[in-house]
Amino acid sequence: MKILHSLLFFILLLVILTISLFGVLLPQNTLVSPVGAMQIAPFDTGLSLFQNNKGKFYTLSPFNDYFVENGVRTSLITINEIEAKNYRTNLEKNKFESIYETLKSYFRLDTPSIEFYTSKNISYDTKIGGNKLFITKSVSNLGSNSKNVQGFSIPFNSNDFLFDDKLNLYTYIPDRQLNLFELISHKKLNSQLEMLEITIPTKTIYIFNTQMSGVIAIKATEGQTIKINRNTKFIEIEQEITPNNGIYTQQLQIEILDSLRQI
Repeated sequence: MKILHSLLFFILLLVILTISLFGVLLPQNTLVSPVGAMQIAPFDTGLSLFQNNKGKFYTLSPFNDYFVENGVRTSLITINEIEAKNYRTNLEKNKFESIYETLKSYFRLDTPSIEFYTSKNISYDTKIGGNKLFITKSVSNLGSNSKNVQGFSIPFNSNDFLFDDKLNLYTYIPDRQLNLFELISHKKLNSQLEMLEITIPTKTIYIFNTQMSGVIAIKATEGQTIKINRNTKFIEIEQEITPNNGIYTQQLQIEILDSLRQI
């Protein structure tokens, strides 16, 4: 009997919540998931890692992600396609679908994902385990079925500390902030600013910003290399991919650390 009462109460609560949502102007993107001290959610431009009210977004987007074939680098969605708005996403939902997404987010029944449609199909899916985030990008109808280089591009901010496992620092940081970093972390960074584009010698790149809590650790998996481009302010993770049935699949591993002391 208690089980029946609990079930009826849950159904009633669900009905009330659903009805209340009809009177609310729902945001287009409702599926937000925590990853350690940060959150991840889909937006019109891609899948973003962020903290509320901090104004810093680290976005994976087909506008920036790319492939390299025969030495030619091409964005997954080109500037011409962007200017002509010759693409759409699966975020365009009716009210019932938006309510369903809200319920899934509230009860944590799903993790954020997004799909883009042009002449190509591009999707970003996530798996989350505590402070660890795994992102899978799939690209089909690329117009090629041969091995090529696929690349993730993650933007960084001019005031981000960008450093690797060997404590090489790849962004310009004023001495005062460097001294504060050393005081907090008990680590001394070595500036490496001679080159605007560089492939780092380790498998992990860290992003730390004094305006945010936690540290983003981007970890290259087997076959991946990490490049820093200070011209464009992008971290690029490249990997040679052989398609499976015409689909190129690339994975990205990110961990959100609580503090600099965990490095």
